[in-house]
Amino acid sequence: MQKTQIISQATDIAILALQFMTEDVARLTGFFQDTGLNPEDITDLIQKPEFLIATLEYMLKNESLLLAFCAHKNIKPEEIFPAYITLSGTDEITF
Repeated sequence: MQKTQIISQATDIAILALQFMTEDVARLTGFFQDTGLNPEDITDLIQKPEFLIATLEYMLKNESLLLAFCAHKNIKPEEIFPAYITLSGTDEITF
């Protein structure tokens, strides 16, 4: 698989994760509280890679959320961390 395909696939996973969180007020509220972002920030940040990275990092820090997302979107849980690494360039998560 080419690097552009890998990056595209990782980006798609992050966007699906964000969509999943926006489908439930409690999930989205938890994300905002954890990241310190505000709902108004989404419009400006949605196109920034850092926002997608933060979305995946939040998922990785919340196993029950991660598993619910993966089940809902039919994604293997083991695909999330590689997507995070691809977008962030690191294998470290700040907890």
